[in-house]
Amino acid sequence: MNLRSIVKWAATLLAVLLLVVGVVAAVRSVRASRQVAQVQELRKKLTDEEAREFTPEQRRELREQLNQEVQKLSPEQRRQLTQQRRRQQAEEIDRFFKLPAQEQTAYLDAKIDEREARRKQREEAQAAQGSGDGTGQTRPTRSDEDRLQFRKEMLDMTTPEQRAAFSAYRRAMQDRQQQRGTARTS
Repeated sequence: MNLRSIVKWAATLLAVLLLVVGVVAAVRSVRASRQVAQVQELRKKLTDEEAREFTPEQRRELREQLNQEVQKLSPEQRRQLTQQRRRQQAEEIDRFFKLPAQEQTAYLDAKIDEREARRKQREEAQAAQGSGDGTGQTRPTRSDEDRLQFRKEMLDMTTPEQRAAFSAYRRAMQDRQQQRGTARTS
């Protein structure tokens, strides 16, 4: 073998290797975007108008499926989805504060009614299954370290203005719940 044929052979091998790496990267990218789309579709199913008609069992199954799909995402993809959801919440809160006072009250009443209906459905489902502690809580309690990490991530993902708006919205919700006598004691 002379030098020229070795160079041709090495160049061909390098080109094939680059082609394989490019194809693998493209396939991974398509899979990742498909996975993100699947998570977004499941999340949409859980929050759209039709979801209100789901039984607690159907809702639980969808949430489990969503959680399984989210676990398949990379940490960066999960972070991006969280940021997207935060932006949507911020837009909703901005729209809330632009409403006249009477419409804000009606909006809060509708949200409170939805939450109360979901809470009652959860409690009924837990009672029927003989599970739960009666509080409606089904999530495991986070450790102090996990809560601290979550808070740090939220600080990194939100602006001071967004945090102030979220806080004002929560306060308005709590005030309205107290006015209606539906405030949670815990």
